[in-house]
Amino acid sequence: MNRKILFVDDERMTSEGYKTALEKKFEVVYLASAEDGLEYIRRNVKVLSAAVLDVMMPAPSEALEVETCDGFETGLWLLECCQAELAEDWPFPVVILTNRLTSMVREGLSRRSIREDTIDIRRKIETPAFALPKWVEHQINRFA
Repeated sequence: MNRKILFVDDERMTSEGYKTALEKKFEVVYLASAEDGLEYIRRNVKVLSAAVLDVMMPAPSEALEVETCDGFETGLWLLECCQAELAEDWPFPVVILTNRLTSMVREGLSRRSIREDTIDIRRKIETPAFALPKWVEHQINRFA
């Protein structure tokens, strides 16, 4: 059975190359909103091998805009919810794939007290699609 990866990114067109590359190695569930991603994780956390998350996405209806920094940290909001709600099933490996500066993402993780030991941050501009499966595989192997 293939390992299942959740990929959450609101930019469908730019995500297509990443999704195609991941599908060569994993079963990929692609969702375009953090809200759908959180619901999927709530229902399927035990079958996920890893997640790939964008950071900047529209704020979900269940979150206050301040909780997502007006959408600039929506992916971090999702991780914060996972950590709070799924404590016994957390952590699972995560690759954050973002256009934001790595230092800004790290600051957001720290401010929210999100465990960083299972998280790898990759900038989209520095991560070609063909390399993403390698980084996801690396994260999975670190926690196998």
